[in-house]
Amino acid sequence: MRELSIGSHCLTIAQSEWGVRLSTNVFKSVRKPKVRNSRERRISKEEWDRIVDSDFRRGEKSMIHIIELAIETAMRKGELLNAKWSDIDFSQSTLHIPKTKNEYPRTIPLTPRAMEIIRSIERKNGNTSIISVNYFTLNSWWVNLLKAAGIRNLRWHDLRHEGISRYFEYGLSVPEVAMISGHRDYQMLRRYTHIKPESVAAKLAAIFNKPT
Repeated sequence: MRELSIGSHCLTIAQSEWGVRLSTNVFKSVRKPKVRNSRERRISKEEWDRIVDSDFRRGEKSMIHIIELAIETAMRKGELLNAKWSDIDFSQSTLHIPKTKNEYPRTIPLTPRAMEIIRSIERKNGNTSIISVNYFTLNSWWVNLLKAAGIRNLRWHDLRHEGISRYFEYGLSVPEVAMISGHRDYQMLRRYTHIKPESVAAKLAAIFNKPT
């Protein structure tokens, strides 16, 4: 699929930019296969316990607060690492994200747990960033932590999936979750959402067992 797109783009550039005369772009007549690259990866309780235990052993390199904050906010890695203390409104429990992937700034509500984590982070003099770890260090720590915990096939971006799925399990509406995640396309948001059946069962039990 990727190779077909690259080939088609090359011919398009050759025609429009370089003046190469071609009767047709043969790649456009090829039926492209459907790409199913959505993931349904969620973190199990057993995996989470192993992550917490392995992180505890890391001492000063502990990153559990960063992992939890990534889940609680459903923020992208870059957004999380770029977040500044000045972006937080402690009175309203919100965080403003001025620089996003789709170039649309947004302000997200913070869960009580997210606020608790943020307040627990030591605010060092002269450090404007909430997370004082750079991109490459965070990647290295993440790989080493997963290895120590014996966990496979878990990407950092899956934490965003986890957070978004939890928001739906909490009962938030699609527009509310989209406001937090920054998705402007609800179909794309659907790809990020994988609700656990047991969570729906618990919600149904609560509804039907409610006293009348």
